[in-house]
Amino acid sequence: MQCPACHNQLSTRDAGDFEVDVCQGGCGGLWFDQLELKRLDEPHEGEGSSLLSVERISGFEVDHESKRQCPKCDEQTMLRSFYSPRIHVEVDHCPGCGGHWLDVGELSALHSLYANDEQRAAHLDELFVEQFGEELTNMAEDRAEILSREKSLLRKLFDFLMPPP
Repeated sequence: MQCPACHNQLSTRDAGDFEVDVCQGGCGGLWFDQLELKRLDEPHEGEGSSLLSVERISGFEVDHESKRQCPKCDEQTMLRSFYSPRIHVEVDHCPGCGGHWLDVGELSALHSLYANDEQRAAHLDELFVEQFGEELTNMAEDRAEILSREKSLLRKLFDFLMPPP
C-alpha cells in the first residue's frame, strides 16, 4: 500500500495482536484498518506506544488541506473529521473500508485527550448539557404543563361519564 500523504510505500508494525501500516522513512503517518484505531486510541491500550515513534523524513511537511485517497480502496477519497468531542484531533476516515489515517503526532494527541472511555463519555455528557440543557429543561417543563392539563381534562371526562353517587 502507498501512503496517502507522501506516497511512500507503507510497511507493517506490530501493535500487539494485530499490525498497523506505517509510513516508515516517509511522513511518519499511520494506517489503521477498520476498528483497529479504537483498540489503541487510549494511552493504556495495547502496544500502541511503539507507534508513537515512526522514523520519518526530517523537515517533511504534510499538506493537511489536500484530499487523500484511501490506501486500501480504489479511488475512494477519505473524509476528514474530528475524532472526539474536544475537536483537537482531525483524522482521515475512509467511508468505504472504515479505515483511519493519522498523520504524525495525531496518535499522541489522541492519547492526551482521554485516559479511558468513561472520561470520554463524561465529557460528551457535559457538552450535551452545555449545548442543550436549557432547551431540554424548557421542553420538560412544557411537557409537564401539557400532561397536567390532559390529566385535568381526563378527570372532568370521567366525572361526566361516571358522576359520583
